[in-house]
Amino acid sequence: MKRKLLIILISVIAAISQAQVDSTYGFARTSGSPETIYLAKINPSTGIVTNISHAYPDNELLADATIDPFLGIYYYVAADSIVGLSLLTGNVVSSELITNVNGTYFDQLLFDCEDSSLYGLARTSASPETIYLAKINPSTGIVTNISRAYPDYEVDADATIDPFNKIYYYVAGNGGSDSLIGLSLPTGNVVSKVLLTNVNGTYFDQLIFNCEDSTFYGFARTSSSPETIYLAKVNPSSGIVTNISHPYPDNELDGDVTIDPFTKTYYYIAADSIVGLNLSTGNIVSSKPLTNINGTYFDRLLFNPTYCFGNQTTDINKVSNTSEQLTLYPNPANSSLTIAYSLSNAAQEVNLIMYDVLGNKAANWSLPCGASSNTIVNENISSLEPGMYFYTIFEDNKSIQRGKLVIER
Repeated sequence: MKRKLLIILISVIAAISQAQVDSTYGFARTSGSPETIYLAKINPSTGIVTNISHAYPDNELLADATIDPFLGIYYYVAADSIVGLSLLTGNVVSSELITNVNGTYFDQLLFDCEDSSLYGLARTSASPETIYLAKINPSTGIVTNISRAYPDYEVDADATIDPFNKIYYYVAGNGGSDSLIGLSLPTGNVVSKVLLTNVNGTYFDQLIFNCEDSTFYGFARTSSSPETIYLAKVNPSSGIVTNISHPYPDNELDGDVTIDPFTKTYYYIAADSIVGLNLSTGNIVSSKPLTNINGTYFDRLLFNPTYCFGNQTTDINKVSNTSEQLTLYPNPANSSLTIAYSLSNAAQEVNLIMYDVLGNKAANWSLPCGASSNTIVNENISSLEPGMYFYTIFEDNKSIQRGKLVIER
């Protein structure tokens, strides 16, 4: 039994280690005229950038990119369009003109692992500028505003989503004071607005939510010359910023940060290097010069957020209005998996999709549905490799439950 558990542990660690290498993406960019971009992945342990796509024109690329890990698509906003690139091939899988009645452009693009939607801010260019919390359909480019209009308040290029509490957070300045504002994803209402307070830092940016510990991280920065930065965390309820690290030089910090939750490392790009800071201590754990033949610099750094799935338990996580009861067992499983469930109403379609730790789709099962209750389904999983998997259950294309499953042999 101990030998079997050790084999499982090695398999999981190996899979996670592979995910760390292969799951950090961004754009390798040239500084020539005209500029070109390559979808690429980066190994933060070596700094080596590997281009995935052929060269695309820059097309006024905005500081907005996000990943849909379910579909394996890297989305970005450019030249008033939302473009989707396959993480596997780099090919364009969608490119749609953005259309919105109240907003003249769209930015702060974020994918929500909880409901598989893309959110952002629809913004007007009138004076004074206003913003709307909105979601965008990448298949059509249609932007649907969720909130009423809010004043722009010098919104910084810093936004993140707390998928567990369904809140969209962003940092905005007003009269020299920075605030952290939280908007409800379902309603667009302001659910929190707190002034950011920090002794050593004069402002706060590079905001990012870590699903693994449900904490908000970023940089507390000074405006003195030379500028310095502190890795810090912020309490969204109080606005208090707590510095984790000692001060580091700014070193031409670009607007690109991401978190690897497996190693608990906060990565950022500065002075043509990728730097990793330990989330607990703030110490530098890696600092590697970027090396890439076709690109002269690298930005839009994103970690494929499959870890969000693993943070869900096997308890029911309701998204729809039904009261489902669904259980997967055994867990760990071997060659077969039993799915037992009941539905409070007659669903038209129920699907269970299994993903590996890289976010690749490993299985897609259509489950019997209808008026009957207490349904039991047995699925053969002997073709799946041992290791950790994450699953999502959809009822009529709405996510009703997520969890994780370990397969052992």
